[in-house]
Parts: sequence; C-alpha cells; structure tokens
Amino acid sequence: MSIRQSNETLMCAEPRDDGIYYYASFDDKPFANGACRYAYKGTLKCNPDKCNIGRYNDSLVVVKVFKTQYAKDYGAWNADISASKTANEYATLFNSEKFIDRRLYFPIPYVAKMDKRAGFWFLGFIGMEYDMITNPVFSYEYVSMEEYIDGNYIKFNSNNGYVSNAVNSSTIPAFSHRTFHKSNGALLVCDIQGVVKDGNYRLTDPAIHSHVANTYGLTDLGVVGQAKFYSTHQCNHICLSWKKLKLTTEVIQEISKIELSDHTTFSFQLPSNIKTNKNQFRHLSTIRE
Repeated sequence: MSIRQSNETLMCAEPRDDGIYYYASFDDKPFANGACRYAYKGTLKCNPDKCNIGRYNDSLVVVKVFKTQYAKDYGAWNADISASKTANEYATLFNSEKFIDRRLYFPIPYVAKMDKRAGFWFLGFIGMEYDMITNPVFSYEYVSMEEYIDGNYIKFNSNNGYVSNAVNSSTIPAFSHRTFHKSNGALLVCDIQGVVKDGNYRLTDPAIHSHVANTYGLTDLGVVGQAKFYSTHQCNHICLSWKKLKLTTEVIQEISKIELSDHTTFSFQLPSNIKTNKNQFRHLSTIRE
C-alpha cells in the first residue's frame, strides 16, 4: 500500500492580513515555467485550531520556485515582494484618484521554507521522492506563494516596450505612466498581466524600472527600461498631461539595443555595453505633452 505525498512548506515567515500564519501544500509537478522560475498549483493551510478563523484556509495559490542558477535563499525573494507591494501601493493610489470606474489590485507574495518534497511512501515508512527533473524544488529552499487568479490571462504590456495590440485598454498604459509621474521618474511599473474579473483588474508579476537596474529584481532594467516604455507608449485621454521621460539621442541609442517581446526581458539578457542606470547618462529630463 502506498501513500502519495505532496510538496509542503513550513509556515510562512509572515502572517496574512487575518493575522494567521499559513503553509502551502502543492502539486508534485510545476504547471508552468519561465526564464527564472517554476510555478505550481497549491492550497493554503493553517493549523487545525485556527481553521475556524483562518480566512484563507483552503484557498488556492500559485507557488513559485526559483530555478537553481538564480536563487535559493530568502533574500532572493525580497526584490519580488518589494515590486508587488510597491505596484499595489501605486494601484491603490490610482484607484483613489478615480480616473476610471474599474479597480486595480496586485496580490502580495508570501515566503516560506520548504518542508517536504513530493513522493511516494510505501507501508508508511519506506519513502521515495520524485527526482529533480520531475519536481525541481529542493528541500529547505525558500519559495513564494500568492493568490491564484482564475480566468483568461492577458499580457497587457512587458518590461521591454511591448504593448498588446489585442487588448483595447487605456487603463493599464495609463497606470504605468501614472507610476512614473507620481514618483517623479523614480520608478515605472510595467510588465503587467492578469485577469479582468467582475469589472476589475487582478494583476500579477509586475516589473519595476528604477534609477538603478536590479533594485526591484532581475526584471528591473533601470532608466533604459523606462525609456523603452515611452518609446512605444501612446498617451491616451487619461494620461495626456503627465510627465514622461524625454527621449534624447543618447537615450534612443541605448533603447535600440532592447528587443520588443511579449516575454519578460531580464537584466542578464541585455547586451553588456548598454547603459541602464541614471548616473550613466549625461543628461536625463522629463517633459509634458
């Protein structure tokens, strides 16, 4: 007789907004993978004595695991979590300004350490874990989990200037533009994907371009990422008068080195001779149109 065991984490490092600590039980194989991470479907669990008050108990989550060559420790997730928190702060501000009736929301990831890897257990004590090719997650590494968003996923824009032509939405481009305007050019939120549900946007995995590349993780391409956004952005009725980065000859030369793609671009994929940080440019300025 055999018992199948799922992957399982220890308790999250922080409680959710209901004050309860959760762990995740998740599938033995990822359902998707990108350049840096694998994604698994899972379920949040809390201690049995908290189930009656745990608002998120048995809720669905996506558990994300860094590929071996990129990161395996808690600190590696800090940039990702910071990007999601910052994006959601600007989304909350955008919502309060009431440019549109719809609301934007980014779920915040939580981090936990792996406890058990998936496998089969025979007679209750003879165990066999799945191999790393089938189930590429290590024991005791840190993983993140965030709310599972059900629905038809849309890639609205990427972090390399790509904008979807299949989506007729002025909201997301204006939101990205607004983050630059409100931060006075310190950052720009982009690489936005998610679901339109009940008239609202539920979004995930944002990238943030800052003044120094990689501040918000490997998808932060710095000032050149901001410039690439403005090279394809067409202001609409919401964002016509807001500040934007001026595309000088020097800036245009650098953004020409970044290819448009509906896939996320990572800083390690950029050419070595590209300028990314603010202090590398002779002069940067903002304009209004």
